[in-house]
Amino acid sequence: MGLLAEDINHIQNLYLRTIFPTIIAWILYVFLVIGLGVFSIPFAFLMALMLFGIVFVLPLWSVVVNGARQEKEKQLKNELYSELTDNVIGVSDWIFSQRGQEYVSWHDQVEKKLQDTQASLRKFNRRRDFILQVIIGLIVVALLFWTSQQFIGDHGGAANWIAAFVLSVFPLADAFSGLPDAAQETNIYKDSIKRLNDLPIISENSTKKVPEGPLDIEIQHLVFQYEKNSRKVLNDISLSIPQGEKLAILGRSGSGKSTLASLIRGDLTPTNGNVVLAGIATEQIGDEISEYIGVIQQTPYLFHTTILNNLRIGNEQADVAQVWEVLERVGLKQLAESLPDGLNTMVDEAGLRFSGGERHRIALARILLKDTPIVLLDEPTVGLDPITEQALIDTFFEQLKEKTIIWITHHLQGIEKMQRVVFIEDGQLEMSGSPLELANNNSRYQKLKAIDEGKI
Repeated sequence: MGLLAEDINHIQNLYLRTIFPTIIAWILYVFLVIGLGVFSIPFAFLMALMLFGIVFVLPLWSVVVNGARQEKEKQLKNELYSELTDNVIGVSDWIFSQRGQEYVSWHDQVEKKLQDTQASLRKFNRRRDFILQVIIGLIVVALLFWTSQQFIGDHGGAANWIAAFVLSVFPLADAFSGLPDAAQETNIYKDSIKRLNDLPIISENSTKKVPEGPLDIEIQHLVFQYEKNSRKVLNDISLSIPQGEKLAILGRSGSGKSTLASLIRGDLTPTNGNVVLAGIATEQIGDEISEYIGVIQQTPYLFHTTILNNLRIGNEQADVAQVWEVLERVGLKQLAESLPDGLNTMVDEAGLRFSGGERHRIALARILLKDTPIVLLDEPTVGLDPITEQALIDTFFEQLKEKTIIWITHHLQGIEKMQRVVFIEDGQLEMSGSPLELANNNSRYQKLKAIDEGKI
């Protein structure tokens, strides 16, 4: 919703700051040339040429030359943001692997590319603005010379037309001088226009595809890129997840694990390949996907309302007895009973009155009330102390033992509870097997396990 609101705001800016000012400038351009033509056709032609440079040439030049630089700037910013976010969350990976300096060096290189690109943008804008001011200066000089020949006199009368013509240039210059910047901004709004145009047209008579039969997940030759010319976050991933399987997806921060989780949920559309649930592409299921796949994320959000309302988000029809049952299953019944107003106790904004482990247990209670057959655990134990983490893992797998579990993680505590482990590296599957098989036969897994346990 936040991205949609931003896109709508961009479209408003496109009309108010680019389209409308450009149309008004074009209309002024036509009227000015026609008006000057009444006095002198040759001079009107000269003004038409100089104004053409301001109204058409400079804006087009800005779009063509700076458009590629703006696209590169956006890609570098996205890359820095995603990598920095992932690596702050997984900073222990870099420390344990003694590759901290490697990341800092990479970050510095990308930061320098970004600064160089931004410097090129600023340099071009300064050069373009200088040319714009030169053209305006030439228009003033030309008008002064032409009017002095057209309206002869030393004061008053016809001589006043000289001042009138010359002084009219400056408010008109204000109307024209913003056009290059306005045209250049269209590159910023391009992605918003594409996203809004790609929104599906929802028909009241359209029938949604509903998964039936075994809820197996099939990932077939999956490729995903966030931007057309950006790196492939996932590259030719193929994976089968039968209903009821317990699968762990490992990988360092930024390897593509969370992107894969979003694709399984149908929140993203594959660049190539497919992610299907019971034979239906997950992105085609729409909002109904929440009936089949529940998610527990790194930081579950609790709303500023009662505990009861927070738990019923997954199932508004759940009665109080069902709520108490799931609270007992997740180990929070005693805590809820001790609160001043029980289930009617108000939760602080973002659930700050609860610890990290308690917030994750509340998220689990929501899942249990919803009773989705598939549960995605997207690194839910990040930032918890080892004791709380292990207790939470035990609760998760005890209460979800009848369900398909896809556990996205970057370390191996509790990994022995899984039936299968796959490892993603640079967007590709690098290894797969049961925890026991990998522990006995895979040297890389053995090293990762040793690092995770603090033995290396």
